[in-house]
Amino acid sequence: MRPSAIAFLFILPALAQVPINPSNGGGGGITSCSVATGLQWMTCLPSGTTLGMGLSGSLTANQVLATPNGSAGAVGLRALVAGDLPSIPLGTGVSGILPAANLPTPTASTLGGIESLAATSHQWINAISTAGVPSSTQPACGDLSNAANSCSTDATNASNISTGTLGAGRLPAPAGGGPPGAVAAIVSPLSINTPQTLVVSYSVPANTIATGTTYRIVAYGTGTSSVANVNSFKILYNSQAIATFSMTAAASGSNVAFRVEFLVTFQSPTVAETTAIFSNNGAAGLYTALQLIMAPANTTGLTTTGNANLELDYASAAATTTATFDTAIVELVKP
Repeated sequence: MRPSAIAFLFILPALAQVPINPSNGGGGGITSCSVATGLQWMTCLPSGTTLGMGLSGSLTANQVLATPNGSAGAVGLRALVAGDLPSIPLGTGVSGILPAANLPTPTASTLGGIESLAATSHQWINAISTAGVPSSTQPACGDLSNAANSCSTDATNASNISTGTLGAGRLPAPAGGGPPGAVAAIVSPLSINTPQTLVVSYSVPANTIATGTTYRIVAYGTGTSSVANVNSFKILYNSQAIATFSMTAAASGSNVAFRVEFLVTFQSPTVAETTAIFSNNGAAGLYTALQLIMAPANTTGLTTTGNANLELDYASAAATTTATFDTAIVELVKP
């Protein structure tokens, strides 16, 4: 008998060669072969009396040879599923980064993955949703356990302050630098002739000069002179002379009592009017008569936005005329 076709079904290693001897001593060979359903991943290659088995070259990507998923059956090609992979405890030293999809979402009682949140000034994280999304808000006074009533009130606005006592440092500087009264005085006698020398001064605080602010500068003392020298009382504001009250001393007189008084009235924060009177106990000493009144002196362009000294200076043309100041004060008459 000479078979015209012989069909074989084998599951063999790739490219295995199987010799076949036809029955009855015939000289025929294998002319055709096929693979069973489900084994399309194999091919058979008949050649004479030899049957070659190989792997198909047109298979679906990303598949493996395995038994069916979830049931018994023949081996075939399919994609891997989770059931094909062993469970690996994290405690065994698993390394790497899990994809976000593998993280559980958090709940009120279980841990889970959350998203990042870019920092925003003056805000805190106030909630994390069960989807792992954080949110932030700016805290309000009600969120603070120790917030005082002033937390939600503008305490820099005096109209909002109804109780308590303000510290002195919180009070605005009054016009002229303080309430009316003496603000500076000398504490020991001063004998002055030449050069020009400070008698008494007061540092007027910045921005306290208003229209009408008035200072009085008064000095008492004695004058001694042996030569008719010119001698002068000067008022300076911020190192600028705003009034010079000059007189010629007598050629004689020792320890002749005198009094000099200045009134400095600011007609505006930049303009000052100064008047003065000198009284002498006789026609000797610092002046040749009992009294002298200075013509008013008006000074403009003053700067009162910074601290500035208001002062009384004295000078004589020579050491032969000397004024000894026993008392001298600066008094704020009107703030």
